[in-house]
Amino acid sequence: MRLTSDSRGKTRTDDKTVTRLRELRDGLLAGYERCRADLLSVAGADSDDEDATEQAWASGADILRHLQAEIREVDDSLERLRVGQYGRCEDCGATIRANRLRAMPTARRCVRCQAGAERKAG
Repeated sequence: MRLTSDSRGKTRTDDKTVTRLRELRDGLLAGYERCRADLLSVAGADSDDEDATEQAWASGADILRHLQAEIREVDDSLERLRVGQYGRCEDCGATIRANRLRAMPTARRCVRCQAGAERKAG
């Protein structure tokens, strides 16, 4: 992904950003489908250990929810990119630095606002 800052500090993106987000989404979807298939095989398995089966089912369901949330984050990032808001902090409106977006392409907030949100969340 190529992210650069112009002379005013504004983050600019190119087609590589879209490609990276789509590849990230594809990988998450593949992981979701694998986990779902594994979960269905556990549900169909004949097991004498009901506790282990329930625990596997609960863990798998948690993983699926997490993957769904990650997929939504990528979809939201692609939408922000489409409407020209990608790379802009949702809280203060400042430009999110390119190195932050490289490390976390679904970032919604600048570092300062993210730290504040995490403090509030406890």
